[in-house]
Amino acid sequence: MRVLSERAGGWSARTGEVAVELYEPVSPADREAIEAEREALTAFHA
Repeated sequence: MRVLSERAGGWSARTGEVAVELYEPVSPADREAIEAEREALTAFHA
């Protein structure tokens, strides 16, 4: 699992999809940024 930041969470590629595991709550703006990055990583790993 790769770390998103020192404390936010991590991600892993599973069956062609990127899964995000948050370690603690994040703001709505951060959640949107994380989702955009998740989509980009999913496309990259496809």
